[in-house]
Amino acid sequence: MKRIYGNSIAFLLLTLSVFSCAISEDKSQASSKDTKADLIVKNGKIATVIDENEFVEAFAVKGGKFIAVGNNVQIEEFTGKNTKVIDAKGKTVIPGLNDSHTHLIRAGLNYNMELRGMVFVR
Repeated sequence: MKRIYGNSIAFLLLTLSVFSCAISEDKSQASSKDTKADLIVKNGKIATVIDENEFVEAFAVKGGKFIAVGNNVQIEEFTGKNTKVIDAKGKTVIPGLNDSHTHLIRAGLNYNMELRGMVFVR
């Protein structure tokens, strides 16, 4: 049961990172005074893919786009009363891993088993 829960968190974080978010190339960050995030993921090992081997602890998303990346303290400023906060618990988050194929036999036999226990965020 513990393994399924861990995989669920990893899948959730992967799904969120793939959710068509964008980071501007100049790394400019939104002002936390004016902008409160819809979603914050913190306490993670988050690959930004901006620079080779660059990892941050947290990121903030508003309207489906990244508004800030950085350490937990920097991103905490974007927390508002309606912000959903996810604790990554040290897990690695990577962007853009899309697998667009399936093996029909395996999908038919295991599809329900593979999704059991998954947590989805809308």
